[in-house]
Amino acid sequence: MKFSIEMLEVIRKIFRLDFREVVSIYCAIDSVFYHKSSNTMYGVYKHNNNEISITKLSKSFIDSNNMRRKISECKNNPNKRFSLHHGSHKSVTEEDLTSINIVAKKNMYPEIRFYQGKYDTCLQRSVASALSTIFINDKSNQVGDLILHINNIDKSMDGKDKINIIIQMMMRAYFCNERYPTNPNKRYKKRKRNEIKEKNGYFDILQNDKGLFTICQLCGSDSNSNHSVAITNEWIFDSNYKYALPLSKENLDKCCKSDIGEVCYKYCKLAYRITYMG
Repeated sequence: MKFSIEMLEVIRKIFRLDFREVVSIYCAIDSVFYHKSSNTMYGVYKHNNNEISITKLSKSFIDSNNMRRKISECKNNPNKRFSLHHGSHKSVTEEDLTSINIVAKKNMYPEIRFYQGKYDTCLQRSVASALSTIFINDKSNQVGDLILHINNIDKSMDGKDKINIIIQMMMRAYFCNERYPTNPNKRYKKRKRNEIKEKNGYFDILQNDKGLFTICQLCGSDSNSNHSVAITNEWIFDSNYKYALPLSKENLDKCCKSDIGEVCYKYCKLAYRITYMG
């Protein structure tokens, strides 16, 4: 059977649409940039650190990722890629908070000491809250000073810079870390195949609650990977809430909640497992 040029073009369009749909389901928008001549913001899909597709950003995506400040930065630097990293507050209603608080108080859930409110500070607030709970009986000033310094990190700083600063601070305070997925640009000793449980190539939060605690960058089904939590001893420390949540898929879905529709947890884009050597 011979296809006409018009029929071939229709087939190509269908393939392109199918490809974009598959990409949006299985990959996350990793970075954004501004195209000056078309006055348009674009998102870059990545998988395993490889750039595989570019898409025009919708207003709902920009709003849900709190990107107003990021847009201004992009417009001042056209065509430059800006990473979407840890930071955004999520859409948690008063009704959600009230219902969770009732259950949390009744069952004595750990308290989130540092609530982020409407600020993009989920990374530092979640880590600081987890540390304050783990070291609640510690009488030394070392961890207390670390928590203070983490909380004082500049709110406007890019998420990638925040995580690097936090890791450096913790290393100076005798904490060690393992990064997952491991950085392909560095040489690492080969690990035993079954040492790390991964799901679809990503760190599996539900099977890897080990070490002192783990910093996790979450990605939801809306491709938003701009939110981070800390997980320790089967508890999720999400600074959008007043209390820690029991570790479960259902509660990870709550952490990825959005005001643009039904969103669920998809995978952990980046994780740092923390241990203490002090």
